[in-house]
Amino acid sequence: MSEMHSPDGRIFKASGQVIRVDPPRALGLTWAWHDDDGTRGHESQVLIELEPQGDMTGFKLSHTGLPDAESAQNHTGGWNSSLDRLERLFP
Repeated sequence: MSEMHSPDGRIFKASGQVIRVDPPRALGLTWAWHDDDGTRGHESQVLIELEPQGDMTGFKLSHTGLPDAESAQNHTGGWNSSLDRLERLFP
């Protein structure tokens, strides 16, 4: 299980299992949030794909199986925020 800490101090817990390993091209995993009691919620899937692009590497992240449009929008915002921080570390 992993924990994410929001700027306002809230803690979000998620867990999953690796379901696909295709080095060096792809990594797939399941994803589910846990409630305050530790109960695992709806499970979705995350796929990270890497592709050579000259002297760089293309990166594609897909998150599927989310329960509704609101959840998809929230996850898009979360992934974009995380990837923006990663990009600042490796410009």
